[in-house]
This record gives sequence, C-alpha cells and structure tokens, in this order.
Amino acid sequence: MAIRRDPDPSRLLPMLTDRLGRLSLRSAQVLIVLGLTAVVVIALVQLRIVVTPLLLAAILAAAFAPAVRFLRRRGAPPALAATVTLLAALVFVAALVFLVVYAFASQWDSVIGSASDGFDELQRFVAQLNLPIDDRQLSSLQESVTSYLTSADFGTSALAGVSYATELLTSFFLLIVLLFFFLKDGDTIWAFLLRPLSPAGRLRGTRIGPIAVRVLGGYVRGTTLIALSAAVPIGLTLMLLRVPLALPLTVLVFLASYIPIAGGAVAGVLAILVVLVTNGPPAALIATIVILVVNQLVGSVVGPVVMSQSVRLHPSRSCCRSPRAPSSAA
Repeated sequence: MAIRRDPDPSRLLPMLTDRLGRLSLRSAQVLIVLGLTAVVVIALVQLRIVVTPLLLAAILAAAFAPAVRFLRRRGAPPALAATVTLLAALVFVAALVFLVVYAFASQWDSVIGSASDGFDELQRFVAQLNLPIDDRQLSSLQESVTSYLTSADFGTSALAGVSYATELLTSFFLLIVLLFFFLKDGDTIWAFLLRPLSPAGRLRGTRIGPIAVRVLGGYVRGTTLIALSAAVPIGLTLMLLRVPLALPLTVLVFLASYIPIAGGAVAGVLAILVVLVTNGPPAALIATIVILVVNQLVGSVVGPVVMSQSVRLHPSRSCCRSPRAPSSAA
C-alpha cells in the first residue's frame, strides 16, 4: 500500500515562495502596518481634544512627581499633596498670564507709536544702504498690513480664533482634572493598566514605570531649566533696550525653547524683528548679537551639562566609551 505524501508547498504556490513572492508578502505586510498606523494617527488627531490633555497630563505629572513625593514623605495625604502641587503650578501660570496680559494692555499704544516711528527709521536706513528696495515698496507693504488688519478677513480669522480658544479652554480644564488624578493616584492607575498582563509582564511593568517617570520628569525639568537660561538673558537685554512688550517676548522665547532645534531660533528672529521695527537697527543689532551668543552657549554648554544631570546620560559616555569599559561613576 503506497503511503500518501503531502504535496510540496513550493510546487503548489511557486509565486509566493520564491524570492519575489516573499518580497511581495513582506511589502504587503509593511503596507498594512503603515495603513493601520495612519488610521490610528488620524483617529488621535480627530480626538485631539482628549488625547492632547492626556499626554500633557502624563508629562506634567512626571515633572511634578518629586514635589508630590516630598509632600508625602512629610506626612501629607495623596489628595493633599496633589492639590498643593497643582495649585502652586496654577498660581504660577495665572501670575505669568496676568503679567503678559497687563504688558499688552499697558504698552499697546506705545507699541503702535514705536512701530510707526521705527518703520520710518527703517525706511531711512534702507535708503542709506542703496538696496534694491525703494520707499514705494515699503509703503506698499505697510499699507497691505494695515488694510489686512482693518479688513473683513481679519475679523473672520478672529472669529475662527474664538472657536480655537473655546477648544483650548476645554482641553485645559480636562488637563487639570487628569493631572490631579495622575498626581494623586498615578501608582494605582499604572497598576490597573498592568492587570491584563502576565505575571512576568506585570513585574517588568512595575520596574519600568518608576524609571520612565524619573527619566521623563528629568527631561522636562532639564528642558525647563535650559529654557530659563535662554529666556532670562534675552529678556533682560530687551528690557535694557526698552523694547515694548519685552515681557511677552521673553515668555515667547521661554515657551519656544521647548521645541527642539528650531524653537529658539524662530522666537529669536521674531524678537529681533520686533526690536528692529520698534527701536531701530542699532538696537536690533545689539539684540541679534546677544541672542546669537545666548543660543550658542545654551546649545553647546548649558544644554549638555543640564541634561547630563537630569537624564543621567552624557554625550561623551554614550558616544566615546565602549559598552564593556568599566565606569568609576557607577
């Protein structure tokens, strides 16, 4: 009696088992993964009013974790420690917003006058340089800006800004609620999320959780210190030059420093343009020198030193040492 053998799969499906077939299958798998990733990203963007506060609350909770731990070690209940930390952060943000709004309200008229005088001075300065820009082009630019600010398009943009402001307020209140519960019950929430995992997975997640909070919080605190080291000297320079809206520009430089690579440069260019229009070319030249020097020092000296202390990872150790090399610091 003859034994029946299973047919060879390579003979049944030669188009799928040769090199081109395997490459086609792998490409199809990659396309499916990319499609699913795109669907997830689109869904997250559509739910940004919930996703963004959730992510920000997790990041801020990691940054504020040392303050909560300090209060708990002093005997404060978790709810009280979270409330005190959250109220301190809200008071700081409210004071900063009040100062910025007050600066806008009190200096807006002087900004308009300084901008008009500075634009005239800029026209004279450009005329002395013999650049291929005449007074008619500058006047046309000034008239275009003025006509846009007084047109219906600007009003429509302002109305659209109101809707975005409403969405921003909703996200802000959701952020406050999520941040409070993350500060109060962060360990309990993390343990709840680990329940569906296996015992080995829960053990691994228990080890990873505190390390992730420490590294993420250290990165946020280090970035904040770097942003302060860039915003303080630039802000003092703007105040010494008597630039209108120096405080809002300082806050803008501070916030833009959280954006890697391009944030500080964009905020610095904007500050230079404001100085150029309101205070003239000499003051703009001084501001340019100060901003370039500060950005260079912060990027080359302050940033690596602060991050080496905050994240416990120095560039020289990660790039120049062998993984098997003994470390005296360890």
